Amino acid sequence: MNHTITNTIRWTSLFVLTALSLASTSCAAESGLEPIPSGMERGCLSLRVLIRQAARAIAEGAPFGEEALSLGGLSYIEGYILDETGEKDLILVGLRGGKRPALRLDDLVVAVRSIWAAEDGAFPYCSLDPTPESVKALEKLFASEDMGANGFPAFFEKLKKTVGPQQVVVGGIPRDSRTAHIFIEADYRMKEGSQGRIEEEGVKSVLERICDEARTSLAKTNKPPALSLGMSRFWFHIQDGTPAFQTHDGIVWIDRCPVVLLTERQNATADGRLYDVKADDPLSVAFARDMSAQLPALARKVPIYAELENIFRLRALLLALRHRKVPEQAGLDFADLLPGYRPSYEKPIGASRPGLANHKELKHETRSGNVIRELRLYPMVCGGVAMDMSVAPKSFKPASTPHLQGLRKLALRLRPALDALAWLLPANA
Repeated sequence: MNHTITNTIRWTSLFVLTALSLASTSCAAESGLEPIPSGMERGCLSLRVLIRQAARAIAEGAPFGEEALSLGGLSYIEGYILDETGEKDLILVGLRGGKRPALRLDDLVVAVRSIWAAEDGAFPYCSLDPTPESVKALEKLFASEDMGANGFPAFFEKLKKTVGPQQVVVGGIPRDSRTAHIFIEADYRMKEGSQGRIEEEGVKSVLERICDEARTSLAKTNKPPALSLGMSRFWFHIQDGTPAFQTHDGIVWIDRCPVVLLTERQNATADGRLYDVKADDPLSVAFARDMSAQLPALARKVPIYAELENIFRLRALLLALRHRKVPEQAGLDFADLLPGYRPSYEKPIGASRPGLANHKELKHETRSGNVIRELRLYPMVCGGVAMDMSVAPKSFKPASTPHLQGLRKLALRLRPALDALAWLLPANA
């Protein structure tokens, strides 16, 4: 007579993801003038005309035109041109069109103010932080909760309640700004991807990596990894040594500005405060590595990642402008940019967001004679979000080809009029 013995193995890995830094996002390989992607076109935007039109609208209480509000439709900043002839000007150059959302005047004003008003290296950041009380409660839950063969669903419900909500913190930019919302939403999506709540093409979630590790362990030893409470933080950060720029007379081009996702394991103090430790979690490191590699492709498909990329390329270029004192050369006052401008997008951010949690059941059966053993594995990832951003111009090198100088001459020659706000360049420019 055959007997079936079912053993349920409870294994949970908990990640509290906090203190996320955000720096800059960009295409993975940028070198001078790349071919323009299908469906996009290269355009120019006069900052002198933009500021003049905006100041006039503010003084007259008139509405802003969409061309000004969308920065001429630019959705991928590439560089700037300084025009010191006649009525001096500073011209932004970039790509527009396709599926990428355009930058907004709000983004420019918020970024300029955050850079020119910053003190002691301050930078914009947003975070979703677990409270010390939540951290202590999570540790207590893992240490004391009885997860019997039939008790895991109830345990998971308790865990979800213990994880959140988490406090929203914003610094360096207005809390209700569009930029703050982009930071939070982009990071929240990344965290959902880390937990397998959504699928990001080309990126395997931490949750699935836990399952893979469990399958390997079961295949070798018939035993799943031990129950653990792990805490890690992820943060987007600009790659070391970037942004980097190519330069020619009167033109600066973003050469490299890649964003990478970093991670560090954390421990908790007795009072629930988190601190970094040196030993990183290999599964978190693998997720961060793959997410870093796929970010350029994801930004072409996922609007919120493109928004994030827009914001940070813009910041990188503005930092280059300040470093080279270009606004002063163009006769523009960036230290007090449009003081009467009230952003058109202002939306309160709630005091907190729900903490994230997910789990997955993995079944593994082994047969020995007339006995079947079934192992059930319940890995889980939980967490909150946070980010900060720090970009500093690090290097300017002469352009290796004459393309930049040719583009500058073409952009100035094709400008339709001195008061033109935006204009297009030929597809082969």
